[in-house]
Amino acid sequence: MLTSRNLSRKKGLLHSDQQLFNGGSTDFQVGTYSSDFRSFQINFANAMVKIPVYNETNIDSSFTTSLQSNCPSTGGDSNLAPLDVTSSESFDNEYFKNLISKKGLLPSNQQLFNEGSTNSLVNAYSTNSASFLTDFANAMLKIGELSPLTGTSGQIRTIATTQTELRH
Repeated sequence: MLTSRNLSRKKGLLHSDQQLFNGGSTDFQVGTYSSDFRSFQINFANAMVKIPVYNETNIDSSFTTSLQSNCPSTGGDSNLAPLDVTSSESFDNEYFKNLISKKGLLPSNQQLFNEGSTNSLVNAYSTNSASFLTDFANAMLKIGELSPLTGTSGQIRTIATTQTELRH
């Protein structure tokens, strides 16, 4: 099965490079689309199951409460939330510190520190800003050397929630 991790590896990107790109998204804002953000769908055994986004023990409960105040029970679909809750306007390693403090905005972000295999990477970047910045720059150089698919060979995901077939 071709996954983004396998495809990245074929192109010379390491799993750690992918984690660096997450940390480099420090100034991104996520549209909460409150109706969807309150819960997300997961395909479990071919059945779509809605799971509350912040009903997880790996996310700080006070952080959850603050997010819920930005996402009212009705409406609020145009509200935004920063991926980096402490320094969203600075390019730094705070994103990784947030994960250690259980303040990852999205479950997929927080999973980087709960997965086990990436815990040491999160710990290292949270304590060494220079290492994060250097490694991020090197990962960007790698991705800049990739030869993307273009024209009819390439594919752009027009709906973020729709799975697209990975091509090689």
